Amino acid sequence: MLEAVEHGETVVVTRDGRPIGRFVPERTVVERIAWIQEKYRMSPEAAEDFARSLEENRDLMNMEAVREWPAG
Repeated sequence: MLEAVEHGETVVVTRDGRPIGRFVPERTVVERIAWIQEKYRMSPEAAEDFARSLEENRDLMNMEAVREWPAG
């Protein structure tokens, strides 16, 4: 599974045919900024600020609280 993720694939983990988790490739900061810029049609500067804000806020989150969020 990790080899597939290393090559850019997303791997969905299932139990009894039900998805229970996923492994996704780690993205570089540059890739994240480019994705944000394209998805939300932002300027490069706005996308960079947005990406930085997401990273800062992710560090503040408690992982247990994140696990309680509904999948989507």
